[in-house]
Amino acid sequence: MILDFVDEPFNKEQIFQEIVGCFNGFEQLVLYHGTTNLFKDQILSEGLKARYLVSNSVYEGKEVNGENLESNPNLVYIGSLCMARWLGINAPKKYGGNFILFQLLLDRRDLLPDEDSRKTDGIESLVWEGSAAIQSHIPPERIIGYSEVIDYCGTDSEREFLPIRPVGDVVRFTYESHRELLSR
Repeated sequence: MILDFVDEPFNKEQIFQEIVGCFNGFEQLVLYHGTTNLFKDQILSEGLKARYLVSNSVYEGKEVNGENLESNPNLVYIGSLCMARWLGINAPKKYGGNFILFQLLLDRRDLLPDEDSRKTDGIESLVWEGSAAIQSHIPPERIIGYSEVIDYCGTDSEREFLPIRPVGDVVRFTYESHRELLSR
């Protein structure tokens, strides 16, 4: 069974561990990466690469409250559907083109924490911050679909994605569904 994380992050202490527990029964996750469609053909043929391999950065030189937003150049950042849309929309603003969202099938054991989450585990980072990371490269065979349709979180997202590869049984994870998942 595969878990599709479509919702916003759950950075509320009272339910954090409960939500993390929902991920325990799933070895694979559907996660997302947003960028500009100018990179589409290269990503579909070569996969998603860390910044040190492609020399582009959306957040280079940007700061918020004195904190540098530049990410780790050795990681590829991925997240929930909602978070990937929110963060990925910045790529077309910097590089041009239109927004595109890649749908990825990833193994949970490969997830690393996003350093902004201040968590030490990839799943905890994903739940808390809505994002996590993969070391260096996500191969093209891990891309299972993409969408050039822009809308907001909470929509019927599976109709937006052009599938590339079939996957097994997928359970969509939202805050409303988490108690049902815990009872499995």
